[in-house]
Amino acid sequence: MFQKILMTGASSGFGRGTAIALARLGHKVVAGAETWPQVRELRADAAEAGVELEVIKLNLLDKIDIAHAGSFDPDVLVLNAGVMEAGPITDIPMQRARESFDINVFGHLELVQAIVPKMVARRAGKVVWTSSMGGILVVPFLGIYCATKHAIEAIAGSMKVELAPFGVKVATVNPGAFLTGFNDTGVESHVQWYDPKTAVVPMPDFTEGLANQEDPQEMIDAMVEIIPAKEHLYRTMRPFATVDVAKQWQETEWTRMPDIAIDEAHRIVARGRQAAKDAGLNAVFAILDRGANLVTFSRMDDAWLASNELALAKARASVMFRMPSESLNAPLQVGAPVPHFDHVHAGGLLLMGGGLPIFDADGALTGALGVSGGTPEQDAALARAAVA
Repeated sequence: MFQKILMTGASSGFGRGTAIALARLGHKVVAGAETWPQVRELRADAAEAGVELEVIKLNLLDKIDIAHAGSFDPDVLVLNAGVMEAGPITDIPMQRARESFDINVFGHLELVQAIVPKMVARRAGKVVWTSSMGGILVVPFLGIYCATKHAIEAIAGSMKVELAPFGVKVATVNPGAFLTGFNDTGVESHVQWYDPKTAVVPMPDFTEGLANQEDPQEMIDAMVEIIPAKEHLYRTMRPFATVDVAKQWQETEWTRMPDIAIDEAHRIVARGRQAAKDAGLNAVFAILDRGANLVTFSRMDDAWLASNELALAKARASVMFRMPSESLNAPLQVGAPVPHFDHVHAGGLLLMGGGLPIFDADGALTGALGVSGGTPEQDAALARAAVA
């Protein structure tokens, strides 16, 4: 059955691919684009694809645009538009923080309040929010973006229950790191206001963290499937490996307090930092307890964001997956490093050089250290020096 679908943020990325694909299937799609040049470009893209697509200007900071979009009466409202502003919470300008919420959350809420009453009146309809993996977990230096997505998760979850008696369904889609250009421009956004000389918290380099993003077609295919569907999961997250990471993140939030003493964790990090200084390296050190909770974290000057994430991933992999799969049940010797693999995933976490389990005097596992900042071999050497 063909449906009327209104989608925000359709000029690029997931929105563009999904809008065109839904139109190709015969659905009547109204696609919102932020600027008039984007409107014309999307119309041209639709014509080139041989599909009928009604494209409207929809800037979520523009009350006239929102009022116009609110005059439509779609079967499905897809709230896909969004912005990402990177930066430390202590330094990001309040204007940027407010704009992020105005676009990602409040502009969409205005559309909800204009359109959903019509769905309630006819006792049918669906609202699909584009959330993010950042709505489930938190990425350092993307805290404001993640905050908007956490807000979306709360709003969508509440709407799901509130609207169910009226036959209106609510769902979320939660993309991970896909190569749409959104993440790249998001992490670059801070260059307009960030001053390293006055910043409270130094801003890292995201370059390596953006190197291995996924093909967005996987997310587009999932959106095309669930948007018009009668039955599907409340949350649709892709890539599938991200589902495991998100679940593990939530699980570790509820595990018990550290087994490793904080003083010992500080001593380990201090030895690692001295070894890094001696080697002329800028490194990140992360220590987790055996429940994968963060015990202590240390970042040397000029170490980039990818190092933060890799150090945490290495520590988590070391504490949760102490040996490669072929010898998973073999006992691990005290001080033995986790072997280095380039592309081996265990439970969605990468096993890499620079991760070491930490044992107490009786040989019991108490936590793990993750180090990142150099080559895998250099990181592994720093880890060994730290736990020596």
